[in-house]
Parts: sequence; C-alpha cells; structure tokens
Amino acid sequence: MREEHLDRMIAESEQLSGTSNPFDNKVIIIDEAHNFVSRIVNKLKSKDNAVLVITHYQRLLDHIVPDFVHVLFDGKIVKSGGKELAFELEEKGYDWIKEEIKS
Repeated sequence: MREEHLDRMIAESEQLSGTSNPFDNKVIIIDEAHNFVSRIVNKLKSKDNAVLVITHYQRLLDHIVPDFVHVLFDGKIVKSGGKELAFELEEKGYDWIKEEIKS
C-alpha cells in the first residue's frame, strides 16, 4: 500500500467516525503486521487502550516500540520482558527459550 493511500484511509476513517481513533476499541489485535501498519498502530495506541501486535519480525519493532514482549510456546506465555527481549530473540533465536522451559 502506498503511503498516500494509507494517509487517506486513516483520514477518511477519522472523518466518518468523528474521532481520532476510528476503530474506538479497547483492544486492537494485528497479526503479522507489516511496516506500513506501524503508522496505524502508533496513531491508535493510547493510554486508554491496548494494541496487541503479533509478529516474528524485529524490523517492525524499529517502528513500533513495545511496552512489553511476550513469547508464546504451546499456547502459553513462557517468557516476558521489555523491548530488550525482542532484541535478544533476534540475536539468539528461540531455541534457548525451549531449553529454559525443559529445565
């Protein structure tokens, strides 16, 4: 999606809803977000809601700074941390977490 199309989509949604958060939800889930989605996430993120971004791509976190990072394995949160955890995962991969779980 081109940048100008994204801007137009956000502006039209805001105009139709009469709010700066056109989706007006308390929780917003975006699975496998792409870099252009970071603008939407950053625009919608506020102290009054939560935005859950599911991704395997560290480069997305260059545009969206997470407050929390959670690692899911077999349907459970097995590791939590701050944005530093995302950098550690990028550097080490996920195998070390699997080893931690086993011990």
